[in-house]
Amino acid sequence: MPDLDTQRAAIATALATVSGLRVDAAGLWPDRTNLPAAHVAPSDAASPMSLTMGTWTEAYEVTVLVSLAAGLSRGQRALDDLYDGVVTALVDGLAGSLMQIARQSYGVLEVDGAEFLGFVLRLEMIG
Repeated sequence: MPDLDTQRAAIATALATVSGLRVDAAGLWPDRTNLPAAHVAPSDAASPMSLTMGTWTEAYEVTVLVSLAAGLSRGQRALDDLYDGVVTALVDGLAGSLMQIARQSYGVLEVDGAEFLGFVLRLEMIG
C-alpha cells in the first residue's frame, strides 16, 4: 500500500532541484505562499491496487504557481521557464516509479481565494 507522506516527500524532493522554486519538504502548502511555489496532493482519482499482482498505482497533482503582480506577460514568461525545469526534475527524480505525467491545466488558477498564474501536472506512480 502506498505511503502518501513518503511519496509526497519524494515528489517534493524532486521539485526542490528546480532553481528558484519553493516547495515544502513534505509537499504541503505553507500558511503563507512565497512564490514561485509548488504543492503536491493526491489526485481525486487513482487506480486501485491489484491484490493478485502486488502492485499499486497512485495519482498525484503537482501545482506550480507564480505571481500575477508583475503583469501577465512577465508571469507567463516565469511560468514557461519553470515548466520545463519541473517536468525534467520530476522525470529524473522519480525514475522507476513515475509511469506517466500529463498537464491538466495551465493559466490563471485560484488558491485560497487568490489568483495566480500556474499549471497543474498529474503524475501516475507505480510501486
